[in-house]
Amino acid sequence: TPGGDTSWVRNYNGAAGDDDIAVDIELDGNANVFVTGRTTNNYGTLDIVLLKYDSAGNLLWTQLYSGNSSDTSITPAGLALTAGGDIIIAGTIMLGTAGGKWAGTSDVLILKYSNSGTLQWVQQYDYAGQRDDAFALAVDGSGNCHIAGYSEDSTQNRDYLILQYNS
Repeated sequence: TPGGDTSWVRNYNGAAGDDDIAVDIELDGNANVFVTGRTTNNYGTLDIVLLKYDSAGNLLWTQLYSGNSSDTSITPAGLALTAGGDIIIAGTIMLGTAGGKWAGTSDVLILKYSNSGTLQWVQQYDYAGQRDDAFALAVDGSGNCHIAGYSEDSTQNRDYLILQYNS
């Protein structure tokens, strides 16, 4: 409203009823609101959640990305919309366990969803089997996604990582 009053408020409480944290938000040309974050699943690990609200705050759909049984946690770093209305999420996926605890490797994860919430593709980037983490995401006018983060080598030195994936 013109006076800066609250128009609507929404909360998301995932299936486990535990920690759910929003990480990034984008709006499309129709004032639909896209939010990504992490949600605790029923096994106590983290998944990526993607929510779409209309301009009045009505939840249109929810998508969860859980990876597979070898993942211990998945967290998003950012969300971007393509000119065609698709949704790109970049994040980090923790891999493997040892004695029930995280084993210390991770990959960069990129997810592409259609505007209707259908998962279109998944990519993982792994450099030398160590840690690879995403921290930022941008999409250009052609729908290519650019991810910034770091890769860790076998001596645990971290270097800048810049990735580009085409549409």
